[in-house]
Amino acid sequence: MKTFKQIANELKEKGFQPLPDNCIDGHEFEEYLRKPFMTRLEALEAMKQGHKITHRYFSPDEYLYMVDENIKSEEGYDFDDWFEDGTEWKENGWSIY
Repeated sequence: MKTFKQIANELKEKGFQPLPDNCIDGHEFEEYLRKPFMTRLEALEAMKQGHKITHRYFSPDEYLYMVDENIKSEEGYDFDDWFEDGTEWKENGWSIY
């Protein structure tokens, strides 16, 4: 039987972003297995195309979307500044919601 680290390394070789050891739970592992992650800039382009996006650290019901070039949360709050603040963990780990 393969260990999580072995599986994670195999998936990383296939283009999946690595998942930090300290944030593994059932939801995040399932998301990790299902889809490759995008960068922040790729996520921004996806929102411009009309997609809702989520992050690997978001809860299952959290997402962002764009209205009239403004980034909004699932509750409709303005997230432009939050999304663009340059925080390192926001640079990768995005996917289509």
